[in-house]
Amino acid sequence: HQWPILLRFPASLLSICAGTCAQSMLWKAVKYNVNINDAVNIPESLLMFVWIVGLLVYITSVSLYMLKIKYWRGAVCREMLHPLRYNFYAIIILAPLFLSLGAPKSITDATCSGNKTVPPSFAYVMTVLQVVFNLCTYRTWLRPSSNFKINHDMNPGFQLSFVGNFIVAVVLGRAELYE
Repeated sequence: HQWPILLRFPASLLSICAGTCAQSMLWKAVKYNVNINDAVNIPESLLMFVWIVGLLVYITSVSLYMLKIKYWRGAVCREMLHPLRYNFYAIIILAPLFLSLGAPKSITDATCSGNKTVPPSFAYVMTVLQVVFNLCTYRTWLRPSSNFKINHDMNPGFQLSFVGNFIVAVVLGRAELYE
């Protein structure tokens, strides 16, 4: 018999969110790079379109995965014990960070004051979520009684400590929250 549609939605499909949300950062960087923008003039409407597509993909993917958690909790628990698929859960936190860094000027002007491009409250909330996710992952990874098997190829240490914390630091800097 055929599987329900939500069971065919693995955690690895959350990587689509990371790709589309990172595109908004890329196009914003290209638009505001003086050397490139002289050769190719990118309209603000293209930035807005890419950002909205990333936002819609994120909302759709996370909503579908939340439904999977609601109806197929056992399948989600098995995915969380998989050494490779577990790494994709960080995208739920990283994709909004990518979106905040790639937001068009019309959005950042409406939501932020001064030179800030990210609201400080958003930066604080995402920082707390990233720290909690890091602690949960390290606890699962280092607990000897865990069923979470890991080898040298599938180590969450790089993704957690470098990618997540680096992006959080950039977001905090854009919110003008320094030490």
